[in-house]
Amino acid sequence: MIAFITIACLIALIVKFWYIALSVAIAVGLAAVLVRRRSARQARERERRWLAGPPPPLALPGRFTENWFGSHVPSMHPGQVPDLFEALRERGWTPERIEKRVTPYLKRNPYYSDGATA
Repeated sequence: MIAFITIACLIALIVKFWYIALSVAIAVGLAAVLVRRRSARQARERERRWLAGPPPPLALPGRFTENWFGSHVPSMHPGQVPDLFEALRERGWTPERIEKRVTPYLKRNPYYSDGATA
């Protein structure tokens, strides 16, 4: 009951002082837009630095599965792709098998643009 009365009083104040409430709403909305833009800009900068830097070490599984390919290859650093291909070849994978099993996931990777595969 107290919450209802509090909300009713708040609404009454907003209606009475609409010009202040509108100014506050605009200021809060503008601040939210600026914060969102800043966050997006920072995310783009982090991604650019990640791509420009050396590739992180590639942790390879004991056995390659569709789940591993699906969860790792689409977001893999472009510098890790040659290491992946090399590891697959060392484990006896043929270029045709690599093409069939890895390339569909590699096509989903927005960072890897080289058309070459195994």
